[in-house]
Amino acid sequence: MRDLPQIRELAPGASYFRTATVDQYIPLYAEGLARLDPMAIVERIDQLAAGRIPVLCCWEKPNQGDFCHRALISVWLCEHLGLVVEELGCEGQGFSGSHPLLPPQYRLPVAA
Repeated sequence: MRDLPQIRELAPGASYFRTATVDQYIPLYAEGLARLDPMAIVERIDQLAAGRIPVLCCWEKPNQGDFCHRALISVWLCEHLGLVVEELGCEGQGFSGSHPLLPPQYRLPVAA
């Protein structure tokens, strides 16, 4: 799995990844995203996907909590480009501010 293409700019910062609380982590991660060009990131994702449906993965074990930085990427891409980025296996359960892996205190209700 480590041979999969990677976009290291989307990885959480090593200085806070394992030590920050959720309330510290979210603004730190958002600062990193703010330095990136979302369109350039999407173009890279599409290029790496080579015509296949792209899937963002991380190295954490699944179901180890209710938060993942992929949820923050979903918010970022929706806010900047209007893209719908759902969690694989949680389709229809929300994206962007209602992404199922956002911490509950940050999650918006899913529109009916």
